[in-house]
Amino acid sequence: MQGIEATLVALGFKKHFMVQGRARIRDLFRSGACGIYVLHFQNGEYLLGETEDVIQAFAEHAKDYYDIQQISFKAARPESLSVEYKRAKKYLEAEGWKMRDPVGIVDLDDAASDQTFYEVKVGTRTVEVARLSEEVVVFENEPPPEEEQPFVEEQTVYENQPIYTENLLDDIIPREVQFRWLEDMDFDDLEGERQDNIALRRRYHMQYVKLLMHPDIDAIIAALGVYVTSTIPSPRRTEMSYWSAVCVTGGDMQPVIHLNVGGQMTVEVKFYGDRTLFWVFLTRELLNQILPFSVDDVDDKMSLHMLSDWKIEDADHELEIGIQTCSLKVGGEDQLGVVVVNPYDMMRLTLFLQPVMRFFNFGLMQKGYCPTGENHCLDLADRLFLDPTSSDTNESLESY
Repeated sequence: MQGIEATLVALGFKKHFMVQGRARIRDLFRSGACGIYVLHFQNGEYLLGETEDVIQAFAEHAKDYYDIQQISFKAARPESLSVEYKRAKKYLEAEGWKMRDPVGIVDLDDAASDQTFYEVKVGTRTVEVARLSEEVVVFENEPPPEEEQPFVEEQTVYENQPIYTENLLDDIIPREVQFRWLEDMDFDDLEGERQDNIALRRRYHMQYVKLLMHPDIDAIIAALGVYVTSTIPSPRRTEMSYWSAVCVTGGDMQPVIHLNVGGQMTVEVKFYGDRTLFWVFLTRELLNQILPFSVDDVDDKMSLHMLSDWKIEDADHELEIGIQTCSLKVGGEDQLGVVVVNPYDMMRLTLFLQPVMRFFNFGLMQKGYCPTGENHCLDLADRLFLDPTSSDTNESLESY
């Protein structure tokens, strides 16, 4: 462990969460969580603060900064906050980490001329600020935020199923864009800027390098790229906070790829010798609405239907799929895994199931943020955003 992470661990920070694009962190901390925190910004700057309610403190910061990538937190009793805060300030100052100035300007008259840092109280937070030369204005205390009201507007998006009423995506995606994306399968919302995280990129770089050893990796990544860009809302803006691409090591040290949306894995890729299997997870109800046959007879006693059991007519071709039961529940209690055996079929399956995939992924994002964002492989994600219609991509996929 190196860099700021090692420094914060030495200070006793035990909780670290990726929060890119978020306006709220209600799912990460209990209400009234008291302690000191460090915000990590995209440009390598940091902001140290103390608070008696980290959820509210973060919400206030999120109004000021668009480029928060991570929050580190150390719990402390209210009576110990000042001591913990000053200790962390002294340590970070000694280590030479670059601290960001909060939005707004501060009255310098109360600070001794030889001080490098001074404290500023704003609402629920106290922040440590580097001295601003010859600028004299005072922070205005912000009123407590109004109690958030749930989003109650309903839209019909697939077979008379309404979207969930409380919409976390309102934080970063305009509502009209969300509705258009749900209803128009030709509209892929690829707007927004992706954010980088050097420490996270380095952490999973070797896993990505291991993936590159597979002879069909270009076609595999191209197929996954079609899934990400066509079934995940605003994937550039929601990356890490709402979805992640994770590289792990499976049996026989073979690499495994997981695509996670909200609180659930939605796609799994496993390698078996020269075979690559893709699993896509959806509820039985959604599959019955779009497949040309019923999947009601798939039960717990059936580990896997043979690929020849069911076929989807796709233009002039037949797409053979397998179906198996699974234990995933976040997106719905009754889920099944749809299996295909090569990248080209994965792309075809994605385009065929796109309407229900969009509905399913959108619902997962509304239910919560992605807890695996801290395991996101940025090198892999870079390639998921390459143009899936390019000639190189088509040649890789059509070789199957």
